[in-house]
Amino acid sequence: MRILQGIAVGMIILPLLVWTMGSSLKALLVSLILGISACIFLLGRYRSSRSSSSSRLNQDQYVALMETIPDNIVIHRNNKILFANRNTLNFFGIESFQPFLGTSLLDFIPDQYLDQIAQRQQQVFLTGTPSEAMEISVHLLDKSTRYVSVTTTLINFQGDPSLLTFFRDISEQVDIREELITSRERLQLALDAAQDGVWDWNIPDSKMVYSKIWAGMLGYDLEELQTDKSTWLSLIHPEDHIRANTLLEAHLRGDIPQYETEVRLRHKNGYYIWVLDRGLVVSRDKEGNPLRMTGTHRNITARKEAELALEIRNRIAEIFLISQDLSKYQALLETVIQGTECCCGFFATIDEDQSLRILSVYPHDDSTTSNFQPIKITKQEIPSFLHHVTEEHRSVILDEPHWVNLLDMEFQTSMIVPITNREKIIGMFLLGNKVQGFLESDRSFVESLARYMAPILQSHLTSEVRELQLR
Repeated sequence: MRILQGIAVGMIILPLLVWTMGSSLKALLVSLILGISACIFLLGRYRSSRSSSSSRLNQDQYVALMETIPDNIVIHRNNKILFANRNTLNFFGIESFQPFLGTSLLDFIPDQYLDQIAQRQQQVFLTGTPSEAMEISVHLLDKSTRYVSVTTTLINFQGDPSLLTFFRDISEQVDIREELITSRERLQLALDAAQDGVWDWNIPDSKMVYSKIWAGMLGYDLEELQTDKSTWLSLIHPEDHIRANTLLEAHLRGDIPQYETEVRLRHKNGYYIWVLDRGLVVSRDKEGNPLRMTGTHRNITARKEAELALEIRNRIAEIFLISQDLSKYQALLETVIQGTECCCGFFATIDEDQSLRILSVYPHDDSTTSNFQPIKITKQEIPSFLHHVTEEHRSVILDEPHWVNLLDMEFQTSMIVPITNREKIIGMFLLGNKVQGFLESDRSFVESLARYMAPILQSHLTSEVRELQLR
């Protein structure tokens, strides 16, 4: 660029010098100036063409990647729709993108959400941090209403800052939830509790009575439980203890009308389940001191796992859309590690020659993360405990210690889950050293994540190969 600037300055000075020279020398210098001008013009055209071609290539790959994502996606700027993937078109019941192009996103959102939507969009623009999931209703083109869970993140689209919004149809879940709320209001606590584990607390002498369902929910027989408050205190997760006890004390004082919270309780086998813990003081003395309280426990583990799965899926999609280098694989691994409460692991892809390419490791040294280089393990070097995964394409849970020499890592227990696309294995997760050990529910959870990300990963790997060929 500096060279071109120097040439441009020289072209301003040269005509002044030419004016003072002889005719033959003038002709020579005029030819030289015209030649240099032509070179500068052609160089500028070439660089512009290369830049435009690269931009179109990246844009096409970006759009193609979004079409592989199972969620509904809308890209908008100033609430004007710039792009909607095929899943979104199917959701609204239209065949082409033309009815959407340039229309306002707010046309589909009820008025009661507009202020909150505007605040969320402004916050995303200012901070660059993706918004938390939010449930809203939307109007379809046929005037019907559906409920969706939405999250928005900041991206660069067509050269300008834009917002990318993921949304998922949760109408069925909302209908179920509303039915539960209506049922709770209509039925008395005792009738509702008949379907759940029931507890009854005689407060003055601290005696507790638990139902058989309550004990069975945690894997115990009634005879194994202490008949006092210490049972509940010993089973509740340490991180939930202060919050639950604070709400309980507030209800006992009469500060809140009902005790209700979500806590984790330890199962007899060592793992934790999520329960909705609800209770009500049903008897007080003349001074208002509580005498008796009764309540229920409802197992909500499945709902919690579904919420976690949705959160992780959204995070995975964001990682592949926003990250462009090897750091995306580290972010991907850490997301799954945290979601499964493991202590270590790695993520790898499978090359065409059946070799293993480890792209991220956890835990890792923060100082070397940005310089991490993929570790290739040939088919012959792959540890024997991975053969079931690479050859039979099925996940395994290992309860005995095993060692990965190239990583210098030892796993006491581990779960290995393959990522397959069209019956071809393209990658795997190895997650290790979970404190409570791995359960079949852990296997099902990670397998569902693997199925979700398989087409995204395949598209991304294909794009990487094409970019390498281009280079």
